[in-house]
This record gives sequence, C-alpha cells and structure tokens, in this order.
Amino acid sequence: MNNPDSASLNSSSLNIGIIGLGAIGCLLSSQMPKGFNVFALPSKTNLKSVDFQLDKYDQSSHYSIPVWQDERLDVIIICCKATQCLSALALWQHAIDQHSQIVLLQNGMGQHELIASKLPNNTIFAASTTEGAYKKEVAHKKDNDDNNKNNYQQHIVHAGQGITHWGYYSGPNKASKPTLKLDLSQLEGQHKWHNHIEEILFAKLALNAVINPLTVKYYCHNGDLLRNQAMTQELEDLCLETERFFTAMKWPLDFNLTEKVKFIAELTAKNLSSMLQDIQAKRETEIDFINGYLLNKANKINYNLPLHQKLFEHIKSLQRS
Repeated sequence: MNNPDSASLNSSSLNIGIIGLGAIGCLLSSQMPKGFNVFALPSKTNLKSVDFQLDKYDQSSHYSIPVWQDERLDVIIICCKATQCLSALALWQHAIDQHSQIVLLQNGMGQHELIASKLPNNTIFAASTTEGAYKKEVAHKKDNDDNNKNNYQQHIVHAGQGITHWGYYSGPNKASKPTLKLDLSQLEGQHKWHNHIEEILFAKLALNAVINPLTVKYYCHNGDLLRNQAMTQELEDLCLETERFFTAMKWPLDFNLTEKVKFIAELTAKNLSSMLQDIQAKRETEIDFINGYLLNKANKINYNLPLHQKLFEHIKSLQRS
C-alpha cells in the first residue's frame, strides 16, 4: 500500500534533501526517480557534491548528489544515526521551513519525540528499513573547477534487498494525518506505507535491544549467540524480559520475540551488529536510543528491567573507556 493521495501530487517537481549520506542514505538517494531533485545536506558544509559508487546486482553505478544551495525542500530525509540527529538538524536549520516534511529513517526510538518538540510546525514521518548496505571504502578528491571545492566519494555495496516502511508520526495537523508528498510507488526497490508506523518501529526496537547489546558483551558475530548454551540462555531471558515489558506498555508485537531473534541471528549469522561495529571503531553507539529508551520508559512506570540495565551500563562503560 502506498501513501494515500500521494499520486495526486506533482512528485516530479519535488525537492528532496537527504541528511546522512552513509550506506543507507546513498542507497535511498539512488532509488529516487530521475525527475526528482535530490540534494545532499552533509556534515561538511564546504562540499560541492557527494559522489558515490553503488554496487548492486553485480553492476556498478556512479552517482553525484549536489549539495543544497537554498532550494526550497519539500521533504527532508534524515538517515544519520539517532545520536547525530539533533546536531545535524541544527547544522541545516536554515534549509528547513514550516512546509518541509521531515522523515526519520533510523534505528532506535526517542529521537522522534525530540525532533517533534524542536520542529512543532513541521510534519514528522518515520521510516524503517531492512535493506542491507555497507560502506566499502572512502576517498577524497579535489574538484578541478575554479572553486576548487572538495567532493566526497564513497563506495557503497547493496548487500541484501529488503523493504523500507514509511508512515506518519506526528505534526501540527495530527487529526487529519497528513500524507507524505513523496509517492512511494515511484521509488525503486520495495517501499510500503503503514498507517501505524509505531508498530514497525517497536518491532525493530525489540530485536535491536536484544541482538545488539549481546553481541557487544560477547564481542561476537550475530550467529555466535546461538552457538553457546550460556549465551543462548541469556538471549532467551532478555527476550522474555523485553516481551513482558512490551506487554506492560501495551506495545504490540505480532510475533514471538525469542523465535524472531533466533531467526534473525541465524539469518545474519556472519554479520557484526552495528553497535559492535561502533564499539570497534570507537564511535558513539545508539544504546541511549535502544536499551536506554526502554529504561527511560520503564523508570516512568517504576518497572524494573535488570538485564537491560546491566547491558546498558556495560556498553556505556565501554564507550567511556
């Protein structure tokens, strides 16, 4: 199902801004129709363009996304990590007007409320993807024009085809649930509109809150969590604690969490979780917006999550070291 009424909009004239042109941001920009005007809003504001090579289906294509230059943006899609969301928006605040729709395509929860409070006059949408993509290498080159500005080049690999889910989150006209200006049927790949996007977000939150911190604790690939009896038992206990809390919060899960986590861990057995990759690279993790989000909500209703608390404290200590 595509977003209702979007087909009536003149999507070919839309100006789309993308914050966070990492692997997923680059992949998403490549899925936009040629008629769309896509602009990069990078962290390095002196760039002229963001260039990347995308390897997909045994084919390589090259893309060059121009950096925004005062065009009015109809939709701004934020693909950076939840931890970088507020600073990225502050950097590009001048590119946002009250008519700009904001889409948050990120792991975790909590940032949606933060952005909604910072931009009360803008309509906020949420998105979640199961697409697999990673950055193979990064290089820089000098442009040869008179401005001599840097271009930013990346090599992106589309590692696995998935689905990107989209839906309305909040905004000043909440009663009418405004539609997304972007017609999802025009995008390449699989895209699906949801009238209750929170269900998708909470489902992914539950999965990430189990797999990510456990792979950091044991410094292992996803599948290794199923190869050791003690690790598997801890996984099952954490799933049970999570499910019980979701029930207490009336957050619906339409699957058995333990079975789903084991399925995902086996399916991605050779993968390193994004949280473990962040720890290895000495980057800030998204723990505050995953397990930290659960703990914040639990504290408000005096609900104890001892397993999540221990994992949260362990990962925070790793970040400080």
